[in-house]
Amino acid sequence: MSMHDPGLYWVEVGGLRFEATLRGEQPLVLQSLEGWYDLPDLRGSEDAIPHGNGTFARTAFYRQSAAISVKGLIVAPRDHPTLDVWRTRLTSILASRPVPMRVSDAQGVWRRIVEVEQVKIVDQSYTYGALEVTIDATAPDPTRYEDEPSHALLRLHVKEEGLVLPQAFPWAFVEGESDRATITNTGTVPAYPTITVQGGAAGEIIVWDTSADRTLSFGHLDAAQTLHIDCAERLATLDGVDATAQLTRRDWWIIPPGESHMIAFIPVRAQKTIQATIQWRNGVS
Repeated sequence: MSMHDPGLYWVEVGGLRFEATLRGEQPLVLQSLEGWYDLPDLRGSEDAIPHGNGTFARTAFYRQSAAISVKGLIVAPRDHPTLDVWRTRLTSILASRPVPMRVSDAQGVWRRIVEVEQVKIVDQSYTYGALEVTIDATAPDPTRYEDEPSHALLRLHVKEEGLVLPQAFPWAFVEGESDRATITNTGTVPAYPTITVQGGAAGEIIVWDTSADRTLSFGHLDAAQTLHIDCAERLATLDGVDATAQLTRRDWWIIPPGESHMIAFIPVRAQKTIQATIQWRNGVS
């Protein structure tokens, strides 16, 4: 997609933003974006698995990495210190890959994680107060995701006398005190939520996808601890340390495109106010 498309506002790679039009002291101007909206061909049941190991399962499909190219300009007077500053900043993203890539267009702000393969700055191209820049990158996961994750908050309040009340009315009680929320995947690819639990419980922490009947549960949680469960990575951490083995049940969640699932949060014998934050990104293929 070229810069003449009025629906493209800016492109950001590794935190460095190329604007569609020159803005203030921001010297990076976007010329074109190639490969962002394209997807590699699907591979599936007709493709042979390498080394003669049969063929892919009929219901399994795979895509290769997406190749993306950003072309732009550094706008500054010749021999101006700005040129060297931005040359250094642009080439530094090679050392920090993979990096997030974000694109703002008429549909919103989207993101991928990319690996920057090369940054080309053509010194001989300097004309009319600008230097040409090309960033070539690959996206191992070619799906575009919404920049801001969707989220749902489930919370239980513990009163001094020990009564536990869900955050919202009407209250739903399932195998003890619980709070519920509905999460919806509005994208076109499956979503894999993360769950973050904060607050103490003497018994198990249970988060239950009631729509798919898939349960994740963890042993007791101290009030000062934070439990994080990542369904995409199939990983649980407790205060940042791997605690996957401590999951007492691990039916990893997957929310198919277009589906809404009811989630129940059931902390057994909660000791203080406790909450679970569910996050997921809607993706477009």
